[in-house]
Amino acid sequence: MLGPLNVNLKDFGVSSKFGFLPDEYPLQRLPDHYYSEWEVIINQISNLVKTRAIRRKVDKLPVLSTIYLKTEREWQRAYVILSLLTHGYIWGGLIPSEVTNP
Repeated sequence: MLGPLNVNLKDFGVSSKFGFLPDEYPLQRLPDHYYSEWEVIINQISNLVKTRAIRRKVDKLPVLSTIYLKTEREWQRAYVILSLLTHGYIWGGLIPSEVTNP
C-alpha cells in the first residue's frame, strides 16, 4: 500500500478537495474589454457550429495579444476560449478544416 505523499499538491495544480479542478470557480468572462470579441463568439459557439458559421466568424477575428491577461485564472479562461474556437473551427464545417494560412 502506498503511504502518504510528501508533496505539495498545489505545486502541481491539484486541489486536495477537487482534484484537478481548481479550488476557485473559473472566470465567466475575461475582465479586459480587449478580449470582448473572443467572448462574443464563445457565447454563440453552439449556434455558430450548428449553422456552420463558426469559420467565417473566426476568420474575421483580429490576432490579439496576450499582454492584458494578468492572472492565472485569466490565462485559463483564454486557453478554454481559444481551444473551443479551434475545435469549432476545425470540426464546424462539412469537412474538417486543414487551412493553415487563410
